[in-house]
Amino acid sequence: MKTALLYVALVGVPLLGLTGILYLGQRLVPPPGVGGTWAFTVGEHEQARAPCARIEAPEDGLELVLSQSGPRLDGRFNDAAQTRLSGRLHAAGIRGRVRGADGCAGNALVQLEAELREEADGLHLVGRLTDPGCACAPVAFVAVRKPET
Repeated sequence: MKTALLYVALVGVPLLGLTGILYLGQRLVPPPGVGGTWAFTVGEHEQARAPCARIEAPEDGLELVLSQSGPRLDGRFNDAAQTRLSGRLHAAGIRGRVRGADGCAGNALVQLEAELREEADGLHLVGRLTDPGCACAPVAFVAVRKPET
């Protein structure tokens, strides 16, 4: 009898706990995967009027490399300054801060907000860069995830 109680305590209780964890976890939905390299495009007229959110694109085009851990994001642009992004996924997109972008009055902290859209050619981020310390207009952008090679 003592052996049976010991068996139930050492095997049954952990098995019951595992069953409960699996039951509760079956309704969890993972955030969308946005990690990878994104081709980042800012319109010519947007770039011309962008004193508060300028990231100098290299000649071969601006790219953003995102790393993801759950809803948390870290990114790096391929510009000469290696501008950094830190942010989070929310219901339908991304919110983050870009450190190193030339902002208004020397401010090097620009905000990024983007909506995640599923298009025929893949995932797109459609959003804007803003500098909360400036009165200038936001800079619109579109980013398309590049296929992995």
